[in-house]
Amino acid sequence: MKIVIRVVAFAAVLGVYYGLAALLPADAEAAAGLVAVATVAIGEFIWARRDGRVVDLSDGLRDWLVVACVIAVFWWVTLVRFEGATDVVDQVRLNFLSVVLTAAVLYAPPVVGLLLGRDPRRA
Repeated sequence: MKIVIRVVAFAAVLGVYYGLAALLPADAEAAAGLVAVATVAIGEFIWARRDGRVVDLSDGLRDWLVVACVIAVFWWVTLVRFEGATDVVDQVRLNFLSVVLTAAVLYAPPVVGLLLGRDPRRA
């Protein structure tokens, strides 16, 4: 259930981004994308830092890996649909390395947050 709540929260952030990007001129879309990535990364870091105090490290790493992967796929599927592509699966397959890179970028802040949030007295 924790994973679903996190995915829904960050998917909502991305939904707001795509809503705003549709209203912005074409030259401002890239800046809005960077703001969206930064917002998701900061949110993940803060949430994972809290998790570092209450969750085992292995459970936290697993949960945040799943969240990062799901959000990366959601991001790219929405991006492909936003750009007007009709064959979403083919486009995501063609951009597979970009999807993996996005997942890695979205996984780094929670890892750092988990490590910084750990209580050194916990095993």
